[in-house]
Amino acid sequence: MTLVAVGALTVLMGSAFVLLRPVVVLLPEDQRYTGMTPEELRSLHPALFHWMGLVFTSWGAFAIGLGIAIAGLAGFSYRRGDIWAERILFVTGVFTFGIFLSVNLLLGSDFGLFIAILLIAYMAALARGRLSRARRRDPGPSSTSNT
Repeated sequence: MTLVAVGALTVLMGSAFVLLRPVVVLLPEDQRYTGMTPEELRSLHPALFHWMGLVFTSWGAFAIGLGIAIAGLAGFSYRRGDIWAERILFVTGVFTFGIFLSVNLLLGSDFGLFIAILLIAYMAALARGRLSRARRRDPGPSSTSNT
């Protein structure tokens, strides 16, 4: 269920990028990183904000697709115990959320803690699922003996 929730949060994040970031092109963290106000950046090249809005829209759409894929895999194939789904979800989490977190930390993003919590919850859910499946396969010593 945690992986489905992370997938849903990823869809919400992507939706924010599609709907809000083209309008709010620079967040306070962006201004801290660049050392420039929106007006100063806009004066460098008038089409810059339009281009950034398109980039954020496409990135948001990509995040929406990722969230749908995570939720779908987690809710069906992974829940059913398909090992390929676990492996795909693991690699997906490492590359997407791992690199996303690393870059946001390098940029001094205000969202680093939120992304870290998503990554930890994601990986913890995969570890819990693996342990749960291992217990079902090997229930341990039987409580009855043949003595």
